[in-house]
Amino acid sequence: MNEQACFGMETAGLFAEQMDLNKAALTDCSANKAHQVDVDKKYGESLGMQGTPTVFIQYGNGEPILQSPAPTAEQLAAKTK
Repeated sequence: MNEQACFGMETAGLFAEQMDLNKAALTDCSANKAHQVDVDKKYGESLGMQGTPTVFIQYGNGEPILQSPAPTAEQLAAKTK
């Protein structure tokens, strides 16, 4: 099992207790952020993103162009000439 799969609300609560943090505030924040990560991941996948970093470039009013992996400075400069 990977380490990311082991972190959850129970683990967040244990961290809060060990660090003398507000347990309810930490678990509420963790739950909200976890939901947003899922939303953002699905949105990125719908745009064709396969990993990070991913860059979208938009020239004027044109459609954004997916650049993955992220382009180098030299590649960006070449596209603006």
